[in-house]
Amino acid sequence: MKLRLSVILFLLGGCGNIPVVFPEDAGHSRMCSESNPCRSPLICDVSGECVECVTDAHCAAPSPACEPTTKRCVPCRGMVGCVAPYVCSPSAPVCVLPCVDGNGCPGFIEACRQNVCAACNDSEDCAEGMFCDVPHGRCVACLNDTQCPAAAAPRCNQATGVCEACIRSLDCAAGTACFQGACRGS
Repeated sequence: MKLRLSVILFLLGGCGNIPVVFPEDAGHSRMCSESNPCRSPLICDVSGECVECVTDAHCAAPSPACEPTTKRCVPCRGMVGCVAPYVCSPSAPVCVLPCVDGNGCPGFIEACRQNVCAACNDSEDCAEGMFCDVPHGRCVACLNDTQCPAAAAPRCNQATGVCEACIRSLDCAAGTACFQGACRGS
């Protein structure tokens, strides 16, 4: 049941701005106020919930943009986070190289697919130990948690394709909070 639910949540994660709430997070939101502040480095938003960010100023590289729906720092959003000629993909917070009608991709790029230069079509196009994020045409270190064997970084950040220590604060020990993939104490 848990695996089936994880697959459904993964599939919904790519559906526009539909917020995905993990069952283990439901009912565990940390409420905050001036007299009950969030654990650092989280901040208190106007609804009284502890979040990673409210504006881009709360984020830093490698995730310099604040996603307003989830209030999490992501690699890019709109015009924030990518350096020209790269642009932020409209379907996920990933910097991509745009192309038009099959033209405009450098020679080392596999193909122009859906107006994005794709470095891979499947994992065989990637270096050993890397996996192809087919929808975004990029080689990444992970697509899911099973590809993150290291105990220090057991969670796959699907936005960046990198194994991290945590995705949300419930992945961290008591008294710490998840901020940009790392558990940090207050």
